[in-house]
Order: sequence, then structure tokens, then C-alpha cells
Amino acid sequence: MMNYTNSLFADWYREADIQPTPQIITSRIDSINSIIEKQKRINFWLDIAKLYLGYNLVDNESYDVFCSYFKTEDPLFPLLENENLIRVLAAICLFSKLDNGSSYESDALSMALITSNFLNQFTINNKIPVREKALRYIEKDSIEYRKLTNIIDSELLKKITFEPVKIVEQKEEDSPLIPSDLDDPLTSLNNVIKSIVKKVDLLTEQLHDQKNINATLLEETNILWWVFGETSTLYKKHVKDIGVISTAFTAGYELAELIDVSPGYLAINPIIKKMLKLSSDLDGNLPDSSIYEVINSLSEEIRKKASIDKVENLLLFTPVILGINKSLDLEDGADWSPLFKKSCRADSKTIKNTLQIAVQVYYEFQFFKSYNLCSL
Repeated sequence: MMNYTNSLFADWYREADIQPTPQIITSRIDSINSIIEKQKRINFWLDIAKLYLGYNLVDNESYDVFCSYFKTEDPLFPLLENENLIRVLAAICLFSKLDNGSSYESDALSMALITSNFLNQFTINNKIPVREKALRYIEKDSIEYRKLTNIIDSELLKKITFEPVKIVEQKEEDSPLIPSDLDDPLTSLNNVIKSIVKKVDLLTEQLHDQKNINATLLEETNILWWVFGETSTLYKKHVKDIGVISTAFTAGYELAELIDVSPGYLAINPIIKKMLKLSSDLDGNLPDSSIYEVINSLSEEIRKKASIDKVENLLLFTPVILGINKSLDLEDGADWSPLFKKSCRADSKTIKNTLQIAVQVYYEFQFFKSYNLCSL
């Protein structure tokens, strides 16, 4: 199941154990394979992402289940003073999950891994390239989903025909004493029904493909009209009139709103960059800013519309949305940065380029879209 991961497992595992035995490596690989095969809940995988990040507020049940897989294969697996080991195994497990094929859970997980450390609040060992794998996963999945190779095959549809059932009247004297299956009316009817069901299934599959194609084409059309219109749908103003700092939020948010197909559109950077340049007074140059400045540039009405509540355990992965929520917890104009830092260890005034902030906003809202498609 983990072909690529298997070849690098020993090198990666040495981040936790300098001289692992072949038996240990085999048992760890078997445990990770079992986890990927049996664990489908997105909340479990997000807890594993928290372990990888070194975040200590992880659901106890997820932690115990994660460790139990390794304990089953290796009775000597340490359950105490094992933080580094757990982080390494969590990283390998996440990489392997994303390497194991497309799913709604992997869509949401990959976006959480992309967005979670935007403000560099977590110290991560990059020897195991988890975030890079998440970016490649999104890129590959987006391309595969949007390939127009599944357009309805007209030649195939020609084959989906339903011949009229011929009923042949049989003379009594010609009837055998024991009818064969071929002559049995019930058997003949059953065969006809099976043929019809098979062809209807094939037609349904083709129509489902066409529905997906129509959705992606409509999505692309809406995005192009949005760019050509040069207008913020949130403010109902030309982006020049709201400025590049506010557009760093609205461009990412509005683009995410236009996308319905998970995991999202591929060429988001140039699209967002185009909108930011249209809003800039700096001859197309994009200034630096911070999520603190960007959020404070938004009206209270816009912040309320963009806030997402009742998901405190998920906001660790979405610092911009967390910042919006914290800004609404205090009176307008109050400094919410200490409250933000207490919640996620990060400095909301960390300087980033406005393009980076806008892309971050896009991925955060796409994360919640993908999360809502998963079985919790």
C-alpha cells in the first residue's frame, strides 16, 4: 500500500531511532498500512496532523487509537516519553495517507497541512516532506478531476440500446418434458432484466461524468467573469476602490466561493495575483502586510459574514478565520492579537506578502468546504 513511502521509510524513521531493526521497520509499516486501511474519519486524521505539528491538545481517543496500532504489532512500543517518535510516525502516516489515492478526507487533510503553519508557529522537521506532499496532492487531484477525457462517448452510447423482447409462441407438442434454461420464460426474463440493468448503470455513469464536466466548465466560466468584472462581490465595488490590503482577503474568499468542486481549481495563484494587481496603487507591485492588518481593514459586516463559529478545534488549521473570530470577540478597534496568540501560539502581525495571505485565505475556506463533504 505504501510503495513510495516504503522505499524511504528507514531514512525517515531514523529521525526517531538511529538504528532501527528490520523487524521494527516492518512492524511500523504494517501498523501504518492498517491505520490507512481502517481509519476513514476526517477528525481522526486531523488529530494525527496535530500530533505531527506538535500540538498537545489532541483528542485522547484518537491518540490512543493511533498508538494501539503500533502496540499491536510491537508489544514493546513505548507509550511514555515518546513525543518525537509519535511526531515522526504521524508525519510518515500523513504522507502515506496522501500517497494512497484521492478521497474527500485526503482533500481536507491536504489543505489543513498547507494552511496550518502559515505563521511559522510550529517547529517542523522538514526531512519528511509532508506539506510538499499535500501541495502535490492538491495539484494532481485537481488536474485529474478536471480532465475532459470523461466526456460522454457517443460511440459508447450507440451501444446502449434496448432490443425489443421477442416472445415466441411455442407449440405444446414441441415443448420438451423438462424445459431447458434457454426455454424457461423466467430465465429469459431474468436475462433481459440483467441486460437492462447493466446498460442503465453504464448510462448513469456516463451522465454522472457529464454532470461533473458541466460543473467544472460552469466553475471556470464564473471565475473568468469574476476576474473580467474586476469587482469584489463582498463589497460590490471595483477592487481598486477597496484597496490591495482588503483585496488580500476578498480575493481569496470570493474565489473559494466560486469553486464547488473539491479539491479546488489548480491555477489559483495567477488568478488571485491578477485581482491583487488590479487593486494596487503601486504600479502592479504587491505590498507586504499581515493577517492582523488585513482583517482590521475589513468592515464588521464582512468579518461577520466570513466568520465560522462552533469549530474551535479546527481553527488551529485556519489562522485567518481564527483571527476574524477573535476580532469579533472584542469591541471594534480593540487589539485582538494577544487573544489570538493565546489560542494558537502565533503572532498575527507576522509580515507576509499580500499574495501569500490571499492564497492562504482561499485554502482556509476550501478546507472547510472539503471538511463538510467528509464523514466525521
